[in-house]
Amino acid sequence: MTFDGEAFSSEVVRAVKAYVERQLAPLRAKLEQLQRMGFDLADLSLEQLDERNAKLQVRRGDQEKSLTVRLSALTYRGVFKEGDSYTTGDTATWGGSLWVCRHDTDTKPGTGTDWQLCCKAGARGKDGKDGEPGRPGRDAPGLEEAQRLWAAIQRSGR
Repeated sequence: MTFDGEAFSSEVVRAVKAYVERQLAPLRAKLEQLQRMGFDLADLSLEQLDERNAKLQVRRGDQEKSLTVRLSALTYRGVFKEGDSYTTGDTATWGGSLWVCRHDTDTKPGTGTDWQLCCKAGARGKDGKDGEPGRPGRDAPGLEEAQRLWAAIQRSGR
């Protein structure tokens, strides 16, 4: 079986688009609700508070309403660490695979339903050819004698 990079990238793009659409749906619903109430886009502002939260503000004259919206963005947290807490949308590497946190948790990926496998570790590749032998290390036989000879050469000025 050969790897089809074009098909793979098309599938990744499709999955990411679908994910983003699902995450934006609640925000779009709130925006449509405000528009039905007579608010215009000029009355709206959106401020990103951190990597996962945004504040939607509506101002009309001296009236102001705000709503904090949680965005489920994928955030890479590095290699899974025992004892850390993970939030929905966090991703972590564990056992060579990439996992996505589905529910707030401190459990290890692969042990329950809190994590979903995103990208499975591939098979280990074949070992490469052995390289040329390297130089002897500091403790190589004859090193002390070579150092004495070198010191003698330097003293003699050769």
